[in-house]
Amino acid sequence: MATHEAVELQLYIENDGPFYRARTVPVLDNLAGKLRRGVFVRDLAERAFLNLATAGARDYVREHGSMSDRFDRMFPMGARRECATALFDRYKEDIEERAGRTAAQQAGGV
Repeated sequence: MATHEAVELQLYIENDGPFYRARTVPVLDNLAGKLRRGVFVRDLAERAFLNLATAGARDYVREHGSMSDRFDRMFPMGARRECATALFDRYKEDIEERAGRTAAQQAGGV
């Protein structure tokens, strides 16, 4: 069962347009490239999503918190890990699709 903090953080990461374009898309492209090259490691991919969740927590607190709020207290490590796992599960198919699309582009397809 997902904690309130993890769900809130996941919703922020998925629905904030500038954050998605600046932070999430590069992670997805990077992991798609690793999958295409055959060097994809699930544990490292989950760590990349943990870094994404941490960056999202920092931005969330900066945008919605007060001056005295700290991201690590508002979103403890357990909530960020839970969010990272949920994000990995959410974007797993997108990564595979991006890897296939990139391979087709390199082969002269669309």
